[in-house]
Amino acid sequence: MEPGLSPKEFRDAFSEMAAVRYDFGWMLVSGDRPAGAIFAIGILGLLFIADTVWFPWATPRQKIETMVHWINEMRRDMKIIEFARPEDKRFWEHIAKHGIMRRVGTVHDVYGQPSPLFESRVRQ
Repeated sequence: MEPGLSPKEFRDAFSEMAAVRYDFGWMLVSGDRPAGAIFAIGILGLLFIADTVWFPWATPRQKIETMVHWINEMRRDMKIIEFARPEDKRFWEHIAKHGIMRRVGTVHDVYGQPSPLFESRVRQ
């Protein structure tokens, strides 16, 4: 049985998908293996995380470490905004404990129920 996509085919498909629906897309890498991907929309210096996709092999630790690293790097240039799905609230609260994000309120009617809103902290 042939594997799904070659690395080049995957990069091309990833780039095309990111360009059609989003302004930006990044691969989150743990060691030498991708753990997930982030897709975002940029408006007026704000970077709204639109979708985060985790690959099945990504461990909880890899998810936290790669997200913390990505936010820490990105917050140098842009304010990052996350409307967290209610089921992801604990994940984002854990990210916030690293001092790189903070909860700034609740957004209603985004996911059909109250959803926590997080923003990145200014990098000192």
